[in-house]
Amino acid sequence: MPPLTALTAHPSEGWKPEGDWKLYAECGPGDTELFFSKDPMEKKAALAICNDCPVVSECLAEAMTQETGVDLHGRYGIRGGTTPVQRRELARSLNQRPAKPRRNTPTSKAG
Repeated sequence: MPPLTALTAHPSEGWKPEGDWKLYAECGPGDTELFFSKDPMEKKAALAICNDCPVVSECLAEAMTQETGVDLHGRYGIRGGTTPVQRRELARSLNQRPAKPRRNTPTSKAG
């Protein structure tokens, strides 16, 4: 098992093993309040940080797993370069399947 490293990115995260993708995230370790702000300018700043992040794909994948699951903590804030509304829309679009084409079945009419 790899050694454990203390991170301060979010109090609920606790200890993370070395090699975790979160160690490479542009948003941490540090103050993550910017990513949970209601201020439009701060949201824009958080999204800009995500745009330069080398692990934005991993972050979005984790956020989407939480979006479709029962972990409500993951449903808030800017994560993976997306807002909560964008993640909900993405989750809905991933759950929608194209309608199967209807078969034209001959109907028999009793005459």
